Amino acid sequence: MEKAMEGSREWAVVDEMGELRCGNLHASRKELQDVHKAFSSREKAIAEGVVLGTMRYEVHRHHPPLIYGREHRSDPEQSDGFALVRVQENGTGKKLCAIVIYPMPILSAYIVPRLVEACKQHVGEVQ
Repeated sequence: MEKAMEGSREWAVVDEMGELRCGNLHASRKELQDVHKAFSSREKAIAEGVVLGTMRYEVHRHHPPLIYGREHRSDPEQSDGFALVRVQENGTGKKLCAIVIYPMPILSAYIVPRLVEACKQHVGEVQ
């Protein structure tokens, strides 16, 4: 999974309890629990965004099992993007969420398919 996320700033796979399964993402347990809630309501996710490591990210696309967007900065060329992928873990059936934060010039069109493929290969079924 780590190799697939090369070029990203941070990434992780987390369970619904906010437990970090793997990765290097720096976020609070509450923030990691809340990413799962972003899948339950499109309106709420778009209105409130997603908070990771105290940074608020605007949700631009809410198409479960994928959610992605970008932080809002005065200089968009310096902003970071984020993506979430909902995954059912092989073997246990637990609901997990894969997260990636990526800097410009990386775009969602590049990183989201890589994240989805890495999840399929190393974690479980994308749902």
